[in-house]
Amino acid sequence: MPGRLIPVAMLLVIVSLGAAATTQPAAPATDTKVSADAAMKTPLPKLAINAPLADALAQCAKLAGVKMEVDWESLRATGVKDSEKVVVKGVATSPGEALGMMLGQVEKSGRPLAWYVDKDTVRVTTRGLLLRGSAPGVAAPRDAAAAKPAPAPRDWNFDNAELADVVKTLRPELKMNFDVNWNALEASGVTKQTPVTMHASDITVAKALDLLVGQLSTGKAKLDAVYWIVDEDVVTISTGAALNRETFTRTYQIGDMLAVTPSFTGPRMSTNANASDDANAAALGGAGNNIALAKNLNVGPGTAPVSDAEERKKIEETLIKVVKTAIGEDMWQPQGPGAIAIHNGRMIITQSKLGFLLLNKSLAK
Repeated sequence: MPGRLIPVAMLLVIVSLGAAATTQPAAPATDTKVSADAAMKTPLPKLAINAPLADALAQCAKLAGVKMEVDWESLRATGVKDSEKVVVKGVATSPGEALGMMLGQVEKSGRPLAWYVDKDTVRVTTRGLLLRGSAPGVAAPRDAAAAKPAPAPRDWNFDNAELADVVKTLRPELKMNFDVNWNALEASGVTKQTPVTMHASDITVAKALDLLVGQLSTGKAKLDAVYWIVDEDVVTISTGAALNRETFTRTYQIGDMLAVTPSFTGPRMSTNANASDDANAAALGGAGNNIALAKNLNVGPGTAPVSDAEERKKIEETLIKVVKTAIGEDMWQPQGPGAIAIHNGRMIITQSKLGFLLLNKSLAK
């Protein structure tokens, strides 16, 4: 029965950290005029969009009743074209979730896209620009004349500096709200006085944060380690335990990945994963062994044909196994808080903030 290798790019779509992926809708606004933020969270009936990216974004804005501005220059710089086809089909969602799905389909590995609400306008840009404060409307000074250019990559030099002082240096560079969960850090043995030594040249503040939390996490287990995330337009530094307390549910349309290729009885043939498949396996954070069977064709005389339903079930089991293995079985029930299921062409993932963060990092390697 022919199997299918699950492409890394398609798996990245599943766990894209678009800001609107959370499916828990906000309560409808009571004001006569609904804010752009509330409009992007308003539940919609089953949605069907199948169009080039530019047209799909326009449809999304119309459905939400908001003004949308797209930084096409920055998107094209990451390899995204306005003519790329996006599909959001047969899923009950919100405009924000739909927008997150569309951006996840077209973004390139390692170059994620993002959207955010700037007053009454929804803006689409790259996550890198948003994080660096280069995106329009992000932490803009009240006095336009006092506006400064976005911070460029710079040198970072700390010699046994106290963590609190390092945070003070990073805070103004982020151009975003910034929060440190000191109580959680102290429970993990990290205090405001913890010494930090870091010497790096010509790197962004995002990379500096990576180096910082990596240093603070040395020798620590998953739940005791320190992480930074962008959560609702706030850069937060916390521990795995704190980020693992509350769960969220995200739903993703994966119908195209579940399509079954017609099978035909014929000469027995078997092919093993080649070098490119090994590269895919490595990109899946070591989970590739679980999908190696997807490259094996093993049908021959005397072999009973496998039904479409059975093949579809195998594909579903493979997808679930890959996602689970990416962050470890301990993050899923019964050991952990996570749960995953596929229903009516949709993958439904319930995980903590830590779980989604680790999943994205693993599949983006």
